[in-house]
This record gives sequence, C-alpha cells and structure tokens, in this order.
Amino acid sequence: TFLARTGLDANLPRGALARHGLPPETLVAGDSGRRAMSAALDDLEPMIREGARERLDELGRYLVSLGVMEARSVLLVELGWRGTIHVMLERCLRLLGWSGSLESSYLGLLWRPWPAHTGAATWLTGPPRHLRHHAALAGALPVVEAMFQSDESSFERYAGGRPVLSGPVGTRDVIDPIQRGARDYLAANRASAAALVADGKPDPALALPLVRLLSAPTREEAALLGRCEYSDGFGT
Repeated sequence: TFLARTGLDANLPRGALARHGLPPETLVAGDSGRRAMSAALDDLEPMIREGARERLDELGRYLVSLGVMEARSVLLVELGWRGTIHVMLERCLRLLGWSGSLESSYLGLLWRPWPAHTGAATWLTGPPRHLRHHAALAGALPVVEAMFQSDESSFERYAGGRPVLSGPVGTRDVIDPIQRGARDYLAANRASAAALVADGKPDPALALPLVRLLSAPTREEAALLGRCEYSDGFGT
C-alpha cells in the first residue's frame, strides 16, 4: 500500500523487494526484516523522489483550495507519535514558496527524534513532560487510532487539486463501538470537560478514563480491543 502511493510502476517495487529477500506477502518483522526493507527503499529512493517532485504541484493546488497558501500561520492538528508529518508538510510548503508559520498540536509525541521545531504543543505526553501517560499510549496505539479512524478509504494521491482515496475501509465492527463509546463519554461529561479546558488546552485529567482502559482493561474490554487491526510505521 505504501509503495503504491509513490506512483511507481508496480514491477519496480516488487523487483527491489525481491532482491533483498522480500517477495510479495512477506511479513516484515524483527531487525533483519527492517534492515532488508530499509535497503530496498534505499534502492527505490531516487525514483520515489522523482515521483514526489511531480506530485508537489498537485499538493500545492490542494493547499491553495484550503486557503493555506494565503495564510500567515497554520495549525496542524494530528494524533502525533513522532511528529514527522509536520516536518514533511513544512518542507513542502517552503518548496512551494510559502513563508508563513506552521505550528502543530498533538495528542502525544511518543518517540524521539520528534521535530526540533518550537511550534509544537502536546496534550498527554511529549516535551516537556515526555513520560506523562507515555506507557499507556505507546502500548495501545491500535485502540487510540481506532477512536479517530475515518470510515473512508486511505489517501492515495492528489488529482485536480483534491485528494484521491482508495483501498479497503477499516473493520467497522471493532471501530464503531470504540468511537460510539468515545462520543458517549464526551456527551455525558460535557460540563466537566468544558471546566477542564483552560485557554483552549484540555487538562490531562480528561484522559484518565482512556488511560485506565489502555493500562488496565477488564477481560471483556481486552477481548474487544484485541481485535483492532493496526499497521505501524507509515508515518515515519
């Protein structure tokens, strides 16, 4: 899926992967598998970069449609983990000639190296309180990401200044109950939630039920959460 998004001819990634012992349907695991994948991507890097240059203009048209290119400052809101999307977006914006200020707000930044930029704010864990709720989040990313997962297909490319989506949709029989539970919790605790927001920043106390669920689930909760599907590494 990741390589398909680069726009390369399908045979090129397969050939590079096979040369490094990674034929189709190989499950990449462990240090040796990661080293093999890294070596294959090194082989493909020149072609990936060329494809990225061709797609930069399409990204620029999409950002124009959002009003980003005319803005003096922009706030990127995302879940986080490493903060690499901020770095890549800012690089693209500079290449497109944008001179504004890009800031970002995360649920948490979990692993170094996160970006060295100063315009980053974190809620549950990250600089300067790196250890706050770190273990609970880092140990249960499938659950957290399921709470925010869209019911649409994944992004593939830009065309005509708009994003093109393709691929399968996530397993809704697991995701829907999690998202309904999150919405029900917010609805039932609207007053207390509002009281815990100061200057637009929510108090970490709001996340205590989530932290409890992630760190000490009941048997029934663990059975449901164990069915979440998750693929790591696409944001790095």
